[in-house]
Parts: sequence; structure tokens; C-alpha cells
Amino acid sequence: MLSGTGWLVIWFIMSTSITILNKLLMSIFLFNFPILISFFHMALSTFISIALKPKESDSELNISNNEYELLKRTFGLSLVFTFNIIFGNASLKLCSVSFVQVTKSIVPFITMILSFFVLGDSFSKHHIYACSLVCIGIALSFMGEMKVSSFGFLIVIFGCFLSALKTVLSKVLLSGTYQIDTDELIIRLSPFSSIQTFFIFILSNEKMNLISSKTNFMTPIILMLILISCLLSYFLNYANFMATTYCTPVTIKIVGCLKQVSTVILSVLFFEKHISLINVFGIALTIMGSTYYSFIKKPTNNQNQFVVDEEEEI
Repeated sequence: MLSGTGWLVIWFIMSTSITILNKLLMSIFLFNFPILISFFHMALSTFISIALKPKESDSELNISNNEYELLKRTFGLSLVFTFNIIFGNASLKLCSVSFVQVTKSIVPFITMILSFFVLGDSFSKHHIYACSLVCIGIALSFMGEMKVSSFGFLIVIFGCFLSALKTVLSKVLLSGTYQIDTDELIIRLSPFSSIQTFFIFILSNEKMNLISSKTNFMTPIILMLILISCLLSYFLNYANFMATTYCTPVTIKIVGCLKQVSTVILSVLFFEKHISLINVFGIALTIMGSTYYSFIKKPTNNQNQFVVDEEEEI
């Protein structure tokens, strides 16, 4: 059985791979339909999770008498997943990529605050110092031309909140009262998210753009890349939930910052993106902060303690 570190490594590799693959689809093959791609991801995840579901789940005894409550929590998490996609796409349309990525550097801090209030996690001053280094580093890594409106700023901030909330709520379902396993969570979450993303696609401009497009997207290479992207997405979500089971939400977001830095480096290598010296300094600072965080001893009091409160239910 893999440890939390092992699942983090798998999640890191899968996340970086799917980012590059989707970048190829949208920039090289002009399949610029991120919501539709998300629907494909969740639809295939639904079929795979049903096909691979164990005959007997270890968590079934814990949830048999709490089906309604678990259904409510899972549906809430699926809404956070879906709206996270919506606000992510909206932020990229309203703001420059550099501004979006710089603002996302606050996600680890938001996750830390939510973990404190929802999960009861405690953090030392060294955790805060390390998290600060990572946030400053990732901001400098994406520092560039800024383009933002007041409305766009609010959209990006709320998107950051949804990103942090998604990880914390996943931890809630994977630990505490119900402790459902990853297979059970995916098989319950995927149908909700696939239906929601499908309706969002129907209501969005993507549907009209796809219909009016004169480009033939039904080529074997595009269909193969979409299928690979869907498979990577399933294993990405699986590794993400497994890592969330073993690690704190803040750790997940710190590794996510490292993934963003690796994406910058790969973009330089494969997409000829140019970076400045301040970007290089930011990358180095992010790596230093992440390394510092990984060596900090976790507090023994209240760490990963799950707090049940009626006001915290989704």
C-alpha cells in the first residue's frame, strides 16, 4: 500500500501531465472547450468507477444508516467541484493569466484557515513561514503583465476560496464520522459532477462555438488525446483523494504550488514561453518554501483532528 508521499508523487505526475495534454488540445489542436473536456472527464470517471467498484466496500457499514446525510455532503462537494471549474474559466476570460496565477498563490493560506476552523488542524509559526515563502514564490513565478477589473478580481478571489474549500471538504468526507474510501467517494461524486458540467456546457457559449466551428474535431488524434486526458483525469482524482486521506489539505495545496512551478518550466521547454529573472527567483523561492514545509515536524495537538459541528455541514 502506498504512503501519503507516494500518492502525492503520483498526483503530482498526473496533474502535470494532464495540464500539458490539455494545453496541447486547446493550443495546438484548437479544441478550446474546457467545460466540455471537464464533462468528458467526469462522465468517463463515472463509468470507470462503476466498473471498478469493489463488490464490498469497507465504508458501507459506516454509511448504511447515514445515506441521506452522505448524499447531501457529496452533492455539496460536487457543486464546489463544478463551480470551481466555472470560476476558473471565468477568471481566465476576465483577467490575464499572470494575474490569475499570482492571486492563486493565496490558496495555501485560505486552505490553512479553512483547515483550522473546519478540521481543527493546528499550525506552528514555522508552517506559516514556509507557507508564506511558497505563496510569495509562486506569485513571483507568474509575475508579469497584469490585466484585471474589479469584477474580475472578485471572481478570482472567490475561485481561490472554492479551490481551498474543495480540498477541505474532500478531507471531511474521507475522514471523521463516515470515513468513506476513495472508491466510494468517486462513484458518488462523478455522476453529480458530470450532470452539472453537461448542463453548464449546454448553457454556455461553448455549445454555440462548437456548433459554429468549421474545424473538424472528430479526428483520430484528437479523440485519442481526449480519451487519454479522461483516463489521466480519473487516476488524478483517485490519487488526489488518496493523498487527501493521508495528508493535510495544506500539504496538498503546497504540492499544487510546486505543480504550477513545474508547469512554468515545462511551458518554457515545450511552448517557448519566456520568463524573467524575477520568475526564476520566484521558482527557487517556491521550491525552498516547499522543502522547508516538508521538513517541519507536525504538531501533535489537534493535528488532523476532525471536528463535527452542525454549522460546518454542507
